[in-house]
Amino acid sequence: MLRAGLSASVCLAALLGGAGGAWAQDAALTATTASTDAGPATTGALPLRGTLPTDLGTTGNTSARGTAATGLDTFSGDLDAAGDDLLTPATPAAAPVTNAAATTIVPETGIPARRRSVDREAADDAFAPVGVRVGTFTLRPAIEVGVTASDNPDGGPDKNPALGAVIAPEATLQSNWSRHSLQIDAKGSDTQFKDKSLDEREADVDVKGRIDVSHDTKVNLGASYHYGLQSYTSPDTPSGATERPAVHTLTGQAGVDQTLGRFGIEAAGSVQREIHEDVSLADGSKADLAREDNNAYEGRLRGSYEISPALKPYVEVAVGTRSYDRATDEDGYRRSSVWGDLRGGIIADFGPKLSGELAAGYHHEHFDDDRLADIDAPTASAAILWSPRRLTIVKLGLSTEFRPTTLEGSSESIVYGGTLSVVRSIRHDLNVEAGIGYSEEHFEGVDRTDRTFTGYATVAYNLNRDVALIGRYEYENTRSDEPSSTGDSNTVTVRVRLQR
Repeated sequence: MLRAGLSASVCLAALLGGAGGAWAQDAALTATTASTDAGPATTGALPLRGTLPTDLGTTGNTSARGTAATGLDTFSGDLDAAGDDLLTPATPAAAPVTNAAATTIVPETGIPARRRSVDREAADDAFAPVGVRVGTFTLRPAIEVGVTASDNPDGGPDKNPALGAVIAPEATLQSNWSRHSLQIDAKGSDTQFKDKSLDEREADVDVKGRIDVSHDTKVNLGASYHYGLQSYTSPDTPSGATERPAVHTLTGQAGVDQTLGRFGIEAAGSVQREIHEDVSLADGSKADLAREDNNAYEGRLRGSYEISPALKPYVEVAVGTRSYDRATDEDGYRRSSVWGDLRGGIIADFGPKLSGELAAGYHHEHFDDDRLADIDAPTASAAILWSPRRLTIVKLGLSTEFRPTTLEGSSESIVYGGTLSVVRSIRHDLNVEAGIGYSEEHFEGVDRTDRTFTGYATVAYNLNRDVALIGRYEYENTRSDEPSSTGDSNTVTVRVRLQR
């Protein structure tokens, strides 16, 4: 997926301007599907000591068609006074929302846990990021540069080996206020190949704010922007496309979190806009993809009860609508829809050794066109962290996703996925991670199912506070009822990471 969120020159200037910070790598559950529009994953997912990963709990890579909501506490790699692993809670954020182009059912509520201050963390860990103080904020810039080699970059049935260059800048700006909170994350990635049709680009900007009205009342606000590319194997990519279609997604959200003794109430709403760029075809013409542009609206209400500090069950109801700019697609289908979700779950926090969230529910969606079958499907989600021993973390993720599609005769696709990974700190400067994933995407109304298996292994070595070396291997294998979407790939990436 051009990660153009930040310029490389700005990141380098910040990196070389003073005392450094340690390398930090997002800890994500990274199982991708060949039909995921963002294409094969290119970034490692390994937390080092002192890092504050932001994506743990995600059970699928962010794509042009769907974003997995997160919020589960993440493993920092640090130890407490007893030598146990610490879990660092995710930054309080606005109520998570679903993508205008996809509804993803994943755990959404953070679990209370211990947090150490930035200064103490940096003092305790020789590789912890220090950042740059900017008034009442801390800025942490970083940039990765490297090379990638793949025997099948486009993931199709015909392998076409290629070697590419990667540049991926990023930065986080975090407030240091005693009340309220504001965090801005920006990151981008650009992978360039000799064959420009294989290039991969992605960019993300995420703004999260929290207003502490009182001890028991909080207002959560958020806004985000995502730029990504659909894969060639996606059924929504036009036949004969000479480039991967680009998709822009803009989201705004607001919510209120109220605590009443042991009871908790959350109410939230969101609006999202999705824009598809036209794409060039082999015959020299352009395919008009504006027919896929749409707006999505969602409202959500959750009630929870704290049985004990370790257990908090909840019930949640959500309703939403998706409205396309054009009444019909190129095949004459009216794809606008309304949907509803009902689910229940439980949040568990048994300390740094075991925590997580489990949920199950039901999804119904009705489409304007009677030729498109309604969606009625059970949902399941999970994000579990287990630390069987010091400096080791096991991560389990489950998700259910509902993706719109322009495939003729199909109303929508349902994706069930799962991931399992293990992170191990061999030494304070050497970390490894390995994981596997499986997903099954069924296109409702037609005889097509895509089954994808993924595996990866990552090694990261910290040279000092400022520099780390990262090596990553990824394997992806997709078997589809559509032969043109069947294929497998092996990818090796080596990067140097600089961080302030």
